[in-house]
Amino acid sequence: MRSAIDIRHIENDADLAASFPVMQELRPHLTDSTAYVEQIKRQYAQGYRLLAAWCNASIVGLAGYRSLENTLYSRFVYVCLLYTSPSPRDS
Repeated sequence: MRSAIDIRHIENDADLAASFPVMQELRPHLTDSTAYVEQIKRQYAQGYRLLAAWCNASIVGLAGYRSLENTLYSRFVYVCLLYTSPSPRDS
């Protein structure tokens, strides 16, 4: 039986830190969780948003995106990353 997935924006440092292991699966060059949290906070100031998929109080997936506007496309969403950990996909 599958557990329910809750999808919500990451809004605080504790949840950012909790997202680090999943982000590191996709971006193994990231090795410092504190530096990661600070980087994502800088990106937030530039309009970046990070959604997390939670299952049983653990983050199992991430989606990073920016809402942008330009003269070619008008308003659009640019998806920077979309990733789920292998373990929930295997269930």
